[in-house]
Amino acid sequence: MTLSQPKKPRSALIIAGSSALVSLAVQTDSNHVRAVAISEQLVADQRTILVPSDVFVETLNVLGKQSGHTVALQAAAILR
Repeated sequence: MTLSQPKKPRSALIIAGSSALVSLAVQTDSNHVRAVAISEQLVADQRTILVPSDVFVETLNVLGKQSGHTVALQAAAILR
């Protein structure tokens, strides 16, 4: 007999991390293509994504430093 991990329900909440959000926003990021693919799948599956306030702030700080304030403001508008 083998034990398998239980399948996660489709409605399971996803908690976003700043690294994933930065990868999604920055086209030159090494994980950008993967982040886009995952985000498209999450949208198709109608999953709920929670962005904790500290992740929101950290993402905007990193984007502001790496890509400029315009990109950070655009991300803020989308994430709100």
